[in-house]
Order: sequence, then structure tokens, then C-alpha cells
Amino acid sequence: MLNVLLSGSRKAIEAVSSAVSGNNYAKLENLVTTDCMNSLRREVFEVFDPTDIQRLIVRDKDIFFQFVQKVHRDGDRYGVDLVSYSMEGFDQSRYNMQRMEAWQDRTSELSRRTGYLKREDVNMEDFRKIHSDFNQLNPSTLFKEGEVIVSCYRFEQEPNQEWTISRVGHLFTPHAWGLFRRYKWKGRMFTCIRFKMDIMKVLRYDSMIDLFAVLFFIYLQILAFLIGRNSDNEEYSELRKQERDVARSYGFAI
Repeated sequence: MLNVLLSGSRKAIEAVSSAVSGNNYAKLENLVTTDCMNSLRREVFEVFDPTDIQRLIVRDKDIFFQFVQKVHRDGDRYGVDLVSYSMEGFDQSRYNMQRMEAWQDRTSELSRRTGYLKREDVNMEDFRKIHSDFNQLNPSTLFKEGEVIVSCYRFEQEPNQEWTISRVGHLFTPHAWGLFRRYKWKGRMFTCIRFKMDIMKVLRYDSMIDLFAVLFFIYLQILAFLIGRNSDNEEYSELRKQERDVARSYGFAI
């Protein structure tokens, strides 16, 4: 059941978010339940300004991470809360990167074979198009200008019925996340595209780095405690030695 839901959820999210960003009420009424439509009016259209609403569109190929947050069951009725992370331009940036690398590999191979490039070996019109697209949108520009959008959709299903969307939530991260968290996720996207890594692999590496950072911090704290204790012991021993020396000078033994 979940596999069927996940396979079709991205297109559904794109359709709903597109209608939301375009203030297309007529289309939304055919895609979501009545309660969901009323909720969208209260929580999105009456809260966000028009510019931010336009940026809430989520294209299916720009979704890079999804997970099921919670599964609800009420008798024969199922509900699934699906969280999706997306960034506008993610897929296009990855495509531009692949085209640029393919071009560079091709020219490098031709240069290796003949020692130089012939005019007829290079289509300058194609190169200018590839170079222009890459300069306009690449991992670096996405890191600087892109923003992560977190969306949570509740999909519900009655017995022998199709899935319906009963709740929609969008989180525009520049308004909700701190600077560190925003750029951490941007860095993950940059790593995915630049080094052709799956997001789950990036998240595993990131978790390992966080774990090592915590362990190193704990180590530094323990080291600082031990150094401080040794320093206190040495200071105490020196003070006791001075007291003994003073006592001996007056004929007392300590």
C-alpha cells in the first residue's frame, strides 16, 4: 500500500502545490477535501504574502527526500502523513552539471587521442548553450540562492477507494529555520549534486560527522577537567609545601 502511495505522491504533491502557488481555487477543490481547502484558506492564503505563496510550488523531480512521519488507522480507514523535502531547481542543476561534465569528458578524450582539438570536433553553439545554462544554475548558485521547502501531506484512503489529500502543510524554511540549519541542508544538496551522491548516503555521512564532533567535544571536556584537576592538585601541593616551610622556620613540624 505504501509503495503505491509513494510512487504516486510526488505527482500529487506537484499538482496541489502548483494550484496553491497559482491561487487556483477551482483546481484545488478537485484535488483536496473540503476541510483541507478551508484549512488552506486559513493557514496559507490568509497568512503568506503572494510572493512566498508563489515559491511554494514543489516539482516532483525537485523532491530529494521523503519519509513517512506517521500512519493513522481508524477502522478500515488509513491515513499517512508524508513529509517531503524539495528545492526549486535541484533537478535542473543536477542536469546542467551532468551536461557540463559530459562535455568536458568528451573534449578531454578528443584531446587525448589527437593531441589537440579540431574546429569540426567542437560544436560551439552547443557549448555556449551548455555553458550558459550551467552558469545560470549550478550547485554553487543553488547553494547561494536556493531554499529548501518542507511539505507535509496527509493522504487518506477508504476501503476500495483512491487516495485523497486531507491535509496540506508547507514550511518555507527562511521564515522557520535558523541560518545554520538552512545552510547545512544546502550543503547536503551541494554534495548530492557535485559528487553524485544519494541523499541517504549524504545523511549517513553527516550523522557520522555529527557523532564524531560530539565525541570530540566530550573528549575535550574530559581533558579540560583532568588538566584542571591536576593543576589544582599541584597548586594545593605547592601551598602545603609553603605552609610546612613556614612552620619549620618557627620550630614546628607539620
